[in-house]
Amino acid sequence: MTVGVTAGSSICIDFAAGMAHLTTNYQITGGTGRLKGASGYLTLTATLVPVLFDASGGVVLATDTGEFKGTVFGVDIDTEGRDDRQ
Repeated sequence: MTVGVTAGSSICIDFAAGMAHLTTNYQITGGTGRLKGASGYLTLTATLVPVLFDASGGVVLATDTGEFKGTVFGVDIDTEGRDDRQ
């Protein structure tokens, strides 16, 4: 799947709460195999929470919990689950 990030994406870091809220908008513009000719838009909304820090206080590891919403058109459902590898 060929995907690009579009305008309107944002991240808001809440230092007092120790988390960040992320919204990323994606545009689908094609792909290969059953995704050839696919199009659509997806939006990821997520919350990131740091769980591991380095000695200087920088985030080394964070959890990322969220969901994608949107629609993808033009997917070839006739090849769904088929393995075309030889």
